[in-house]
Amino acid sequence: MKTINKDFSFTNATGGEHVQLHSDTLEKITEEFATTYGISAVRDAYATAYKAEQDYFLFDRAFEDTTLLSDADGKRDNGFNMVYYGVDVMAKYCLDPELQAIAQRLARLLRVYRGATRKTYAEETAILSDAYAKLSTEANLADLEKLHLAEALAAGKAANDEFRALYVNRSAEILRREESENMSELRPKTDAAFRDLAEAINALYAVNALIEKDPEKEEALGAMIDAVNALLAQLSRAMGDRPSSSKDDNKTEEKPNETPGGTETPDPEDPGTETPDGEGTEPGGEQTTPTEPGDETEEPQPGVDTDGDGSPEVV
Repeated sequence: MKTINKDFSFTNATGGEHVQLHSDTLEKITEEFATTYGISAVRDAYATAYKAEQDYFLFDRAFEDTTLLSDADGKRDNGFNMVYYGVDVMAKYCLDPELQAIAQRLARLLRVYRGATRKTYAEETAILSDAYAKLSTEANLADLEKLHLAEALAAGKAANDEFRALYVNRSAEILRREESENMSELRPKTDAAFRDLAEAINALYAVNALIEKDPEKEEALGAMIDAVNALLAQLSRAMGDRPSSSKDDNKTEEKPNETPGGTETPDPEDPGTETPDGEGTEPGGEQTTPTEPGDETEEPQPGVDTDGDGSPEVV
């Protein structure tokens, strides 16, 4: 006698495989089918359990996919660097003494924010918010306008606010997830609801085969049993063919060293470390020309033969 394999073990199925199997099963066992054979309540319970698991699974995927957050962070990094390095360049190279003095004053103010773009998401948000608040005072904003950096300031601040909104929204979602049931609780409920529905269909087939003997019902119920068992067999093969793999490392709130697109974020820990002409500088400070390999001159040491005549030199 045909039966759905209601005792099938879903233990080794991945999250995606588990969700997809139950999605496919509900697609096969339609509401119309359930209504026809009087098992709508059982199917509805199964659909409700599946929906709770699917919602959690989709949120997990969205949470792990940090592309949107990472892109927003890269954008605000660029916005801050536009202001930071814009002031730095004017402080070093501006030909107008008055404007250079203004830039040097702002460079000194900005120096305390070095390394901001390398902090964790939350730390950077706080640091940049403070920087933009100070730069937005009437006096500083007027000076930035003289340096033609007021628009850059506005764009950078807007980018930081945009990131902050995304981050706060994600924090709320994290809290919601922590307060709700987790996947280890949801999966067994979906599996139990599946088994209840499978048992109901098996019972209908058995009653018809033993008592009612309706050929149309036998064909319809038998086809449904075959369809669900085929889905289970397909999942079983997938689980058997999958190579073992280690779990992903736990993700942290630390920012990646590279921005989206593969370009490394400039390091404001050492602003101005490399300038267009290749010389090292400090923001608003003096240039320092690096020593090339081989340029070093060695002072003669007392008592060492330096001219090759066999006698030590006297200093």
